[in-house]
Amino acid sequence: MRKSLAFTLVELLVVVAIIALLISIMLPSLSRAKAIARMVKCSTNQYAIGRAAHMYAAAYNDFVPRDSGWSNPPHPAWLFFGARFSDYVGGPFIPIEHDTDDAYLYDIFKEIPAYQCPSFVAEYPQYVLTYLSNGYNFKDPTQWGSPMTKLSKMPYPPASVGYICEINHEYLPSGPSVGYPDGTEVFGCYDFLGRRNSSGTLVENSASFHENGEPNMYSRMIRFDDQRHSGKTTVVYFDGHAESRNLTSDEMSTRLFFPNY
Repeated sequence: MRKSLAFTLVELLVVVAIIALLISIMLPSLSRAKAIARMVKCSTNQYAIGRAAHMYAAAYNDFVPRDSGWSNPPHPAWLFFGARFSDYVGGPFIPIEHDTDDAYLYDIFKEIPAYQCPSFVAEYPQYVLTYLSNGYNFKDPTQWGSPMTKLSKMPYPPASVGYICEINHEYLPSGPSVGYPDGTEVFGCYDFLGRRNSSGTLVENSASFHENGEPNMYSRMIRFDDQRHSGKTTVVYFDGHAESRNLTSDEMSTRLFFPNY
């Protein structure tokens, strides 16, 4: 009698079941590995921006760009730091007359990976700048900040005050900006200043947590319950260094960005 070398149906089903089991075990690990890789890339981005701030200050008499405020008609002045740092993070030098030219900046920023959190653009690929600058006016937090701040003239040690952080993944404030998820042709409402009413009065402070420990639901910066990096974020300080912080009331309060709030 000739002996058959073929697999039986039972054997094939066992092999398929084993492969399916291995895949089910490996998928969560692969997802975690991908999330960790995105977190590392985002941190690397912000370290690059921190180095850019340090180099910019060294080249421009100790000044760093911040939030240049509103204009009439309104322009995306929140893009100011991105424009000034472009040639320090792999982009071209941007002439100052284009600092608020949203269409011009959009085409440049989308080619600068250091400006994009990979976890954020995975959901909202139309965003090309997913970090924001601290726009607090250090004399009066209800007012807009100045376009430039001289580090040696800051009222607080530059190494102790947050300068650059991630944008809130859920609350995207209204205002002139290109590429909102709802399709609005706008680009950029990126600053640390909190939500304002129609008269311009500050009605929410900006950090992940209020000073009483309550979470801020309307922060423009990364929110208290943001899980894109497993409850962590990277903050760049005014002296250019960067630190990873937990999204907790003691590590991400308003006082980190405006110490005397």
